[in-house]
Amino acid sequence: MKTTNKLIAGTVGTAAMALMFGAIAVAPASAATTAASSVVSSKTTTNSECVSAVTAAQRKGDTTVSLASCTSTVTLSESPEESVTAADLAQAEQSLSATQFTQLKAAAAAGSVKKKNYSQGFNNITDKQSQSGTFYYDGSRAWVTSKYRGYQGTHNCVVNWAVGYVVEEKACSESGSNSQRDLYVRWHISAIPSGGFVNWDESHTMHVNATGRIWQ
Repeated sequence: MKTTNKLIAGTVGTAAMALMFGAIAVAPASAATTAASSVVSSKTTTNSECVSAVTAAQRKGDTTVSLASCTSTVTLSESPEESVTAADLAQAEQSLSATQFTQLKAAAAAGSVKKKNYSQGFNNITDKQSQSGTFYYDGSRAWVTSKYRGYQGTHNCVVNWAVGYVVEEKACSESGSNSQRDLYVRWHISAIPSGGFVNWDESHTMHVNATGRIWQ
């Protein structure tokens, strides 16, 4: 299952900004927020396309854009490993044959089918986005949005907020092999004060594998 989202927000005064933030609908909580999570890694990235666009605008006298908007903190988090539950099994039974369900019950009893929630967030002074969800793994295979052994994970791409910029999702996809899944998101970001002259693409990838490892 995959969901996507986009957000448009303008630069406003302090009082109006407070109202705007109060009115922005919080994105639907994904499975990645249902359990306590811990940070796997965090890094700072600077987008060269953004730097070029902002620099060109500043040379033309545009004082509304800043190079600070080109740098983001990218934080990867995961929930504790969980074994599949009785409720998970009950839901999976509906899509499996009797033989397949018997095999799945045995695997679940042996503790070989696990799941984790993941979240990769991108934050700077102008906007915040994320890709998050749930993935399953059993030691030999990892899967996210495809259904396997009766279970299906999720991949959600969401614009959490933006001020003075238009942030639009251009891609939210999954690829890879049976043992490793690669989760990709790409956003197009435009500065409202520049009339769209300052704009760039921002893309990020994270990975999960059959042993439950998660990295970026």
